Amino acid sequence: MNHKYTEHANNSSIRELLMKLADQQLNSDDYGRTLFEIGLHFGEILVKEVRGKSVYLVCTTEDADFLAKGIIDKFNANSVPFAMACYWNVRSKPFANLGLSTAPVIKKYEEPDYSKDVLVVLKSIISGGCVVKYNILNIIQKVNPEKIMIVAPVMFHLAEGELINDFLPEVSRKFKFITLAIDKDRDEVGNVIPGIGGNVYKRLGFKDQEDKNKNIPKLVSQRRQKYAQA
Repeated sequence: MNHKYTEHANNSSIRELLMKLADQQLNSDDYGRTLFEIGLHFGEILVKEVRGKSVYLVCTTEDADFLAKGIIDKFNANSVPFAMACYWNVRSKPFANLGLSTAPVIKKYEEPDYSKDVLVVLKSIISGGCVVKYNILNIIQKVNPEKIMIVAPVMFHLAEGELINDFLPEVSRKFKFITLAIDKDRDEVGNVIPGIGGNVYKRLGFKDQEDKNKNIPKLVSQRRQKYAQA
């Protein structure tokens, strides 16, 4: 039940952050701060990856004030041109007997500057890829990027193949996966272990998915106000 670390987790400080996420005793404030610090690390990676390009960043509502904020802080510090979208997804299994899941976008914040070179799709953990798939489908025709970077601290070992198979080759060949660890185990309720320490909604202090979807991230409020004043 140990992480298989990638080349992007090649130092002890990053591995310590992943260990903190897996710690069930970590309170929600410290958990969010840890995700933010991992976001800063991803930001450093992405600044190098997208040098000379413009970015459209897509995140979920639970990740906006933590992982996404860390990345955006690095983009701003390095003058990377970007716009962003934040999606509120509802995950369900209407055909559980077939093993099928859905995660439609029920609410969204999208900045209108869609003409970008690189699409970055961010998720705190990619277990089966359902949310990531729906979020890509929601934005792909608007952005039409040269490259699609799928970014997550932890991925389940089968998720990459599942996501690639969900798209036509003309889309999936643009994919580049950036993750810190690959995990092969799940617990009795399906959470990847050690993963990010369980259900990210509850680890961040939300009661459940419905409670999470009532939240308006601070990042979204700030950027919405900025665009309104522009």
